[in-house]
Amino acid sequence: MSASFRQIATVSKGEILQFRTEHAVEQLLTDSRVAVFSETALFFAISGKTHDGHRFLKDLYEKGIRQFVVENEKLVDL
Repeated sequence: MSASFRQIATVSKGEILQFRTEHAVEQLLTDSRVAVFSETALFFAISGKTHDGHRFLKDLYEKGIRQFVVENEKLVDL
């Protein structure tokens, strides 16, 4: 099953900060080390006590990921 990025934003009550193209979301990613580099992947930048997924956004963007869910937009440096 897939959903659109806009549908996920609506369901999660999130705010879309930048929108270019609607792609179906088919893969949900939380670990940048096992990322599927595809237009249909959605990466969740999760912060924890010993890690911060926001640190990997630029690298993932350079590798082709274009859809992200972030906790703190101030940490986004693309």
